[in-house]
Amino acid sequence: MDGKESISNQVNFGAVGVAVFVDGENVNTGPAAEILRGVGGAAKAAIRRVYGNAQQLAKWCDAPGFRAVHTGSGKNSADVRLAIDAVHASHQGGIATFVIVTSDGDFSHLAHHLRERHFTVIGIGEPKTPNSFRAACSRFIEIIPIGSAASGEKNLDAMDRKVRDAIQKNGDRHGLPIHRLGPLMSKHGTKISTHPDRTWRNYLTKRTDIYHCDKRGPKAKVRWIGG
Repeated sequence: MDGKESISNQVNFGAVGVAVFVDGENVNTGPAAEILRGVGGAAKAAIRRVYGNAQQLAKWCDAPGFRAVHTGSGKNSADVRLAIDAVHASHQGGIATFVIVTSDGDFSHLAHHLRERHFTVIGIGEPKTPNSFRAACSRFIEIIPIGSAASGEKNLDAMDRKVRDAIQKNGDRHGLPIHRLGPLMSKHGTKISTHPDRTWRNYLTKRTDIYHCDKRGPKAKVRWIGG
C-alpha cells in the first residue's frame, strides 16, 4: 500500500452490486486483502476474479476470496478475457460498481464503455499506471506494490537492480525479450559470461522469486515479479 489512506477509507463501494476484476499479470497480490475490505468483504462482492497465465498467478491463487481465471500464454489473452467478462457482467444486472485492478492503460477503453452505460468504475493501480486509464475511471486509487519499499530494495544485489531496471525501462507489460538482456547489460559493463551461471537464462531461472521466464524460444521474455 502507499502508506496513506487505505482503499476502504478512500472510497465507499457500497454494500451490494460490486464486481472486482484483477489483471493478475500486471498487479501483484499486495492489495488483495485491502480490496476485499474496501468492498465490505468477500460476501458483498458478487464477482471477485483475477486473470492471467496460471504460471504467473501462483501468489494470487493463495489470495483468499479471489477466483483465479487461467487465460493461457497468448499475448493479451488475460486482457481480452477480463474485458469480455466485465462487459458480460454489465448486461446481467445486479452490478452497480466495477473495480478494475490494473496498471495497464489499455483498459481505459473498458472503463469508458462501462461509464457510458452509467456504471461507477473504480480503478486501482500502481504509480506506473498511465493517465489514460486514471482519467477513464470514476475514481482512481494508487497503490505501491509490496517489495518496492526500501526494505525490499536492500535485499537486491547490484546485479539484480541492473537487470530489473533494464526490464522495466526497455520491456513492456509482458516483459523483455531475453535475447535483448545481454546487449543492454553489456552497455553497463555487465557480462554474463564472467558470472558462474554463464548464461542469462541460467541466471534468471535460478531466481524465480523475482523473475519469470517464458519457455525457450526466439520470442521468450523475462518479467520482473520482485515487486
